[in-house]
Amino acid sequence: MWVGRVVAELEAELGHFDRARELLAESSAAYEELGQRRLLILGGEPAGRVELLAGDYPRAATALKSLLEGMQGIGETIDLDIYAALLAEALYRQGRIEEAEEYADLGE
Repeated sequence: MWVGRVVAELEAELGHFDRARELLAESSAAYEELGQRRLLILGGEPAGRVELLAGDYPRAATALKSLLEGMQGIGETIDLDIYAALLAEALYRQGRIEEAEEYADLGE
Protein backbone atom coordinates (compact mmCIF):
# COMPACT_ATOMS: atom_id res chain seq x y z
CA MET A 1 0.00 0.00 0.00
CA TRP A 2 2.79 2.42 0.83
CA VAL A 3 4.49 1.33 -2.38
CA GLY A 4 1.45 2.62 -4.26
CA ARG A 5 2.10 6.04 -2.77
CA VAL A 6 5.73 5.99 -3.82
CA VAL A 7 4.79 4.86 -7.33
CA ALA A 8 2.17 7.62 -7.43
CA GLU A 9 4.85 10.23 -6.84
CA LEU A 10 6.98 8.67 -9.57
CA GLU A 11 4.02 8.70 -11.95
CA ALA A 12 3.52 12.38 -11.16
CA GLU A 13 7.18 13.05 -11.92
CA LEU A 14 6.48 11.58 -15.35
CA GLY A 15 3.44 13.81 -15.77
CA HIS A 16 0.92 10.99 -15.32
CA PHE A 17 -1.20 12.85 -12.81
CA ASP A 18 -4.44 10.93 -13.28
CA ARG A 19 -2.64 7.63 -12.71
CA ALA A 20 -0.90 9.08 -9.67
CA ARG A 21 -4.24 10.15 -8.21
CA GLU A 22 -5.70 6.68 -8.87
CA LEU A 23 -2.85 5.02 -7.01
CA LEU A 24 -3.25 7.40 -4.08
CA ALA A 25 -6.98 6.73 -3.92
CA GLU A 26 -6.41 2.96 -3.95
CA SER A 27 -3.84 3.23 -1.19
CA SER A 28 -6.08 5.43 0.96
CA ALA A 29 -9.04 3.09 0.47
CA ALA A 30 -6.93 0.14 1.64
CA TYR A 31 -5.72 1.97 4.75
CA GLU A 32 -9.26 3.10 5.53
CA GLU A 33 -10.56 -0.46 5.18
CA LEU A 34 -7.88 -1.64 7.60
CA GLY A 35 -8.65 1.15 10.05
CA GLN A 36 -5.13 2.55 9.82
CA ARG A 37 -5.95 6.17 10.66
CA ARG A 38 -2.36 7.37 11.03
CA LEU A 39 -1.33 5.87 7.70
CA LEU A 40 -4.46 7.26 6.10
CA ILE A 41 -3.56 10.75 7.37
CA LEU A 42 0.01 10.36 6.12
CA GLY A 43 -1.37 9.98 2.60
CA GLY A 44 -1.64 13.76 2.57
CA GLU A 45 2.08 14.08 1.96
CA PRO A 46 2.28 12.18 -1.34
CA ALA A 47 -1.07 13.66 -2.37
CA GLY A 48 0.28 17.14 -1.73
CA ARG A 49 3.48 16.41 -3.64
CA VAL A 50 1.54 15.02 -6.60
CA GLU A 51 -0.65 18.12 -6.73
CA LEU A 52 2.36 20.43 -6.44
CA LEU A 53 3.88 18.67 -9.43
CA ALA A 54 0.56 18.91 -11.27
CA GLY A 55 0.41 22.63 -10.58
CA ASP A 56 -2.89 22.28 -8.73
CA TYR A 57 -1.85 24.40 -5.77
CA PRO A 58 -5.28 24.72 -4.12
CA ARG A 59 -5.65 20.93 -4.14
CA ALA A 60 -2.09 20.55 -2.82
CA ALA A 61 -2.80 23.01 -0.01
CA THR A 62 -5.96 21.16 0.95
CA ALA A 63 -4.17 17.80 1.15
CA LEU A 64 -1.21 19.21 3.06
CA LYS A 65 -3.31 21.20 5.51
CA SER A 66 -5.39 18.10 6.20
CA LEU A 67 -2.17 16.16 6.77
CA LEU A 68 -0.75 18.76 9.13
CA GLU A 69 -3.97 19.10 11.12
CA GLY A 70 -4.49 15.34 11.18
CA MET A 71 -1.04 14.68 12.56
CA GLN A 72 -1.41 17.39 15.16
CA GLY A 73 -4.82 15.97 16.04
CA ILE A 74 -3.35 12.58 16.92
CA GLY A 75 -0.44 14.13 18.80
CA GLU A 76 2.23 13.39 16.19
CA THR A 77 5.04 15.90 15.85
CA ILE A 78 7.46 14.02 13.64
CA ASP A 79 8.04 15.64 10.24
CA LEU A 80 5.60 18.50 10.91
CA ASP A 81 8.32 20.87 9.71
CA ILE A 82 8.39 19.14 6.32
CA TYR A 83 4.62 19.18 5.98
CA ALA A 84 4.47 22.86 6.99
CA ALA A 85 7.14 23.76 4.43
CA LEU A 86 5.27 21.93 1.66
CA LEU A 87 2.06 23.68 2.65
CA ALA A 88 3.87 27.02 2.65
CA GLU A 89 4.99 26.35 -0.92
CA ALA A 90 1.45 25.50 -2.05
CA LEU A 91 0.10 28.66 -0.45
CA TYR A 92 2.92 30.82 -1.82
CA ARG A 93 2.28 29.60 -5.36
CA GLN A 94 -1.32 30.75 -4.95
CA GLY A 95 -0.19 34.21 -3.90
CA ARG A 96 -1.32 33.63 -0.33
CA ILE A 97 1.89 35.14 1.02
CA GLU A 98 0.90 35.87 4.62
CA GLU A 99 -0.44 32.35 5.16
CA ALA A 100 2.63 30.91 3.45
CA GLU A 101 4.88 32.86 5.83
CA GLU A 102 3.03 31.47 8.85
CA TYR A 103 3.59 27.89 7.71
CA ALA A 104 7.16 28.63 6.65
CA ASP A 105 7.81 29.87 10.19
CA LEU A 106 6.24 26.69 11.57
CA GLY A 107 8.53 24.72 9.27
CA GLU A 108 11.57 26.36 10.79
